[in-house]
Amino acid sequence: MWSNYMVVSVDVGELAEACRALGRVVEERSEKEGKESVDIEVLERLISAVTRSSDLDESAEKDTRPSNPNEGLGLYARLDDLFAQIILPRVADDSRIWKARAQLLTWRTRWSDALEAYNAAYRCDVVTNTQLEVDLQSWKEAVVHVEEYIDVLRNFGPRAAMEQSSGDEQGKKKRGGTWQFQARSVLRTFMGRTRDAFEDEPEWKHLEGVEEELKHL
Repeated sequence: MWSNYMVVSVDVGELAEACRALGRVVEERSEKEGKESVDIEVLERLISAVTRSSDLDESAEKDTRPSNPNEGLGLYARLDDLFAQIILPRVADDSRIWKARAQLLTWRTRWSDALEAYNAAYRCDVVTNTQLEVDLQSWKEAVVHVEEYIDVLRNFGPRAAMEQSSGDEQGKKKRGGTWQFQARSVLRTFMGRTRDAFEDEPEWKHLEGVEEELKHL
């Protein structure tokens, strides 16, 4: 019932109701179905309805509360609760879900939290992937994920550091060192893990180039 209601709500633009219905579907199915209980297309549709809104700019100018529960800030709070209270406590092993979470947090300029979500996505794609040491295609896909995560660290790391140092996130301690240190560590760990199997592949030279670049940052 909730699944059908979710689809109909999306079709008629009642996205707040679709968000509620998605939560009920996950609650009912996640124990048996795991990540398959999360309709990722619906989730990404909800994320898009938030991030394409200009609510943040308008609220900063007018200091008004959101009036539309189906987009922007009006939908953001519902989605944030959906992730924090329902989805992630039950399904935390899917990178696409974590990346959707990161996109939502990025729109809200919660840089440190967005960076943590991207880190979780990277762990799903690479750190817990047992095939990348033995399967060439899996390794090549992991190379892409490594580069993408290093780019995330490059773009989000300075913003997260400023956020933390400004006191916007009181109670959170800065950890893990600078983004440069984290990027070098990510790459060094990945290369050390897969060197014996794939150091003769063309992509390995590219990784060495990235490693050299990071040394000078």
